[in-house]
Amino acid sequence: MRFIKLMLLVVFSVVLCNAAVGAASDYAMTDALKVSIVNQDPDPVEPGKYVDVRLKVENFGTDAASGVELEFLPNFPFSLDSGADASIEIGTISALQKDDRAAIVKYKVRVNENAVEGTNKIKIRSRSEKTSWSTYEFDINVRTIDANLAIESVTTTPSVIEPGKDAVVKIKVKNMADSLLTDISLRVDLLLTSFASSASATAASASSTGLLDILPFAPMDSGTEKKIRKLSPGEEVVFSYGLMVYPEAESKIYKVPIQLEYFDALGTEYTQDDIIGLVVNSEPDISVVLDDSTITSSGDRGEVSFKFVNKGLSDIKFMNVVLNSNDKFDVLSGNEIYLGNIDSDDYETADFDIFVKPNGDEDIFLLVDYEYMDANNNKYEKTKEVRLALYSDDEAKNLGVDSEDNSKMIAVIVVVLVVIGALIFFAVRRRKKRS
Repeated sequence: MRFIKLMLLVVFSVVLCNAAVGAASDYAMTDALKVSIVNQDPDPVEPGKYVDVRLKVENFGTDAASGVELEFLPNFPFSLDSGADASIEIGTISALQKDDRAAIVKYKVRVNENAVEGTNKIKIRSRSEKTSWSTYEFDINVRTIDANLAIESVTTTPSVIEPGKDAVVKIKVKNMADSLLTDISLRVDLLLTSFASSASATAASASSTGLLDILPFAPMDSGTEKKIRKLSPGEEVVFSYGLMVYPEAESKIYKVPIQLEYFDALGTEYTQDDIIGLVVNSEPDISVVLDDSTITSSGDRGEVSFKFVNKGLSDIKFMNVVLNSNDKFDVLSGNEIYLGNIDSDDYETADFDIFVKPNGDEDIFLLVDYEYMDANNNKYEKTKEVRLALYSDDEAKNLGVDSEDNSKMIAVIVVVLVVIGALIFFAVRRRKKRS
């Protein structure tokens, strides 16, 4: 019988010890007091932010609990600001004071910026005049609200890609979130498949060849999608792509869709669409030649015609031509002519009326100033020295280009014709008078 009493005493002691020290995730009991978490605000809380934690203290006993006190215990990733009271004195909680009548305590808790996403434990302890300190743990949900993978920069080598040439495009991506991101993929959408769901019926019925040619780029050495396993907070990675531009590509800025896909630390998937710009252009190749001239010798007045040939791969626009007088010749007509646009493999002409000053029949050089813009509005200003060949009278006769002799001959013929006409006129008139 004595042995049985001894065993009962041991069991009773163990039960009392467990009741004094035990804790639960949602609440804990100390004697007749019950401490539980009411809520956290916000839920979830972001790393580096604050969260308001509200706790409820109830008394389920039949006796009042006096000298009740709660204390916050710093525990990574949770802490209080310097100067904030970790200990809160509640005082007396009446018997059976619970539910809506319970005491509510709030702590403004700071979450460390390096907190791991997920469930983290906050520690609170309590005591009363009759009980010693008892420690409890409650779950706080920590999570980055918006995982953010940012495109830091896009560089192209060369910066301007010529039709028919290749280039390397590097896209730098940075993890702006406060947590690890995983399974990151970046796709350069050269086929515009990311817009397929919103394509119009007309676009949907377009031929596959036409769809492929919307963006004049082809991948080189690798596919259009690249992946990395993980990216830590603040870490950067560069995705590199080799691209070839179609030889017949039009010179302009092309908007190329890209698509980022990744997962945060909690396994949530994110898809992010963006656009990068690639510049396709080739420097215009303009040839300036003297197309025609009615001037053969010094001292002549006549017309000179300049031909501007666009031998480049891209169109040009706003072509303007200026021919200024100098000590060798004078421009008699307007010295400025606007030609406008000149397509690739096409030409325009500019005609000027000039007088070549007597200079001993030496060749002269005409300085032609011209300016224009390419398809991407890059401005070009150039000067071309064009040779105007002059001949002596004998050289002009031998070459059959003596415009002055031709003019004299024409003048003589005209005079002869006028005289013959006058003679015929008077002869007819005299005959009429006689009759």
